[in-house]
Amino acid sequence: FPPRLLFDLVTVLFRSDDNGDHWSYFTEFTDRGNLLIVADSTILVSTFQNGIYKLFWDSAHYVWNWKYAGLPNPSLPDCYAVNKDTIYVGTVGTQSGLFSTGNQGKSWKHINLPKPNAEITEVVAKDSFLLVIEDVHGAFRSQDGGRTWASITQGINQNVYSLSFIDTILFASG
Repeated sequence: FPPRLLFDLVTVLFRSDDNGDHWSYFTEFTDRGNLLIVADSTILVSTFQNGIYKLFWDSAHYVWNWKYAGLPNPSLPDCYAVNKDTIYVGTVGTQSGLFSTGNQGKSWKHINLPKPNAEITEVVAKDSFLLVIEDVHGAFRSQDGGRTWASITQGINQNVYSLSFIDTILFASG
């Protein structure tokens, strides 16, 4: 799929092969999606009520189709990051947290965070670094793939809403 662009508009997926200059219909989804995840050749859509689904080519019927890929409600995916072969998904809702898959959504692993069931509103992954924003508790960094965590909000005197890297420089917006 890359470097093509994909765009999710409620239940319809559009595709651009020229970086957004022109768009064409790609496929539909029966449930309303809230997050489109594209990693390498994997396309996942999270839904408001029924978890995450993976788009796959159904060679028997010559059509694109959807297959359930985990994280059922009440874990509502809110953000994601991709690092090599691993997709990280931050969730909100009554069973909030951080989840990862290294097999394109076939199985998911819950990653322990400093605060259990914290709502994750931002996740950034780069090499062995994981950065998350917990809705109420601040921003945290893991340097070992999520085994241990440290707060990274010292010197920031307001809530952090977004994190991003440029090379080795980390930016936070509040």
